[in-house]
Amino acid sequence: EKLDKVKMVVKTDLCVFSEARIYPGHGMRFIRKDGQTLFLSGSKSKRLFNQGIKPAKLTWTMAWRRLHKKDKKDEGTKQRKRRVVRVQRPIVGISAEEIQKKRTEPVKVRQAAREAAIKEAKERAAKEKAARAAAAKKGGNNAPQQKGKGGPQKKHEGR
Repeated sequence: EKLDKVKMVVKTDLCVFSEARIYPGHGMRFIRKDGQTLFLSGSKSKRLFNQGIKPAKLTWTMAWRRLHKKDKKDEGTKQRKRRVVRVQRPIVGISAEEIQKKRTEPVKVRQAAREAAIKEAKERAAKEKAARAAAAKKGGNNAPQQKGKGGPQKKHEGR
């Protein structure tokens, strides 16, 4: 019963160049002059390592995948989104407190204020219209005349 749940542990090494797992019986060891042992996964890794080629420039190595964020491990973690904080800024002629006050007041009050403002604007427009009509009666036609050369215009015939 217990044997089914026990997993077999195999000692693996990592390739110095490609960072791939090297299982027992595979790969090769390279021992430097300073005595450090390097594990290489195969002749391809050994050849490229000896040439001095950077693993980050080869797409099949883990160094390249890490550099270009291709790791699957990071997919599980959720990225935090920055919350946008809305700030009420004042507009020319009205402060931020007044804007907030108008926003919080009930709809009926706002509607009444809007209707009063429309009524006032209409009254003002009616007064201006009456004043213009009175000025037209009193002074005749004071409309600005178009400037230009007097006399009839010449017709241009086909050239």
